[in-house]
Amino acid sequence: MGVYLSLRPGSSPEPPSVRLEVRQDGQLVGLAVPELPGPDANGRIAYMGEMPADRFPPGRYELLAVARQGAAEARQATSFAIVAASTRTSETIIDLRSVWPPPGLAAVPPPCGAARSQACRAVCAIPP
Repeated sequence: MGVYLSLRPGSSPEPPSVRLEVRQDGQLVGLAVPELPGPDANGRIAYMGEMPADRFPPGRYELLAVARQGAAEARQATSFAIVAASTRTSETIIDLRSVWPPPGLAAVPPPCGAARSQACRAVCAIPP
């Protein structure tokens, strides 16, 4: 499962960190503490990574990103559903339709856009 987040560090001399939690029914079922890249020319840190969705059985989940820098903390959550494991590959089908678009981004097309490639169908649960 692809994960993308963007953060703008504050003025604290401590480097920012992020923790990614996957929860089901309030219970922690997955955790990642990725190493963040350095900020770009505008001071923004963009992280793109993956979490192994094939380890989670079908169901509804919440992904919580907790960013920290010094005493400051920010949290952002989104929900997703794992529908079923694909019989064609070892990929897991993740249904993002119930959570797209994210709040405040109504004009942004879903990650797959109009393209209906094999990979797009696997990630966005778009029928062939």
